[in-house]
Amino acid sequence: MNEQETKWRPKFIRWIKEERVFPTCIYELKHTRGKKDFALAELKEHQVVRLNNATSDIGFQYTIPNSSLGNKALDGIYFRNGPAFVAIHFVDRAYVIPWNLLRRFYEDEYPAKILTPAEAISIAAFIIVDKKYLQH
Repeated sequence: MNEQETKWRPKFIRWIKEERVFPTCIYELKHTRGKKDFALAELKEHQVVRLNNATSDIGFQYTIPNSSLGNKALDGIYFRNGPAFVAIHFVDRAYVIPWNLLRRFYEDEYPAKILTPAEAISIAAFIIVDKKYLQH
């Protein structure tokens, strides 16, 4: 996760909690870092594998690490055949795109392909425009 994605994460989580439109799912955050378009090569192989697994019978297992900061609530999470999203923060808005739709762009011409804002809006399930949920 790059610095911009790290800074955006709390605002994205705030959007999830306050807007209550986002389903139980797996998500990956991406940030264009001020660029006009999103390079699909930013999606790393391990992220693609986990997104594919989470949306299939294979599933995705995450073991919650022990922390010295307190008691952990659960030992892990197993998720399969569910929705997965890639949230991409462009310059002035973010598009939350279902992985099953974005995967088509990714698989067609990876790694040279870029996703433009016009393409993102055409496949986005949610569009975040409120500045309190965006990282600037």
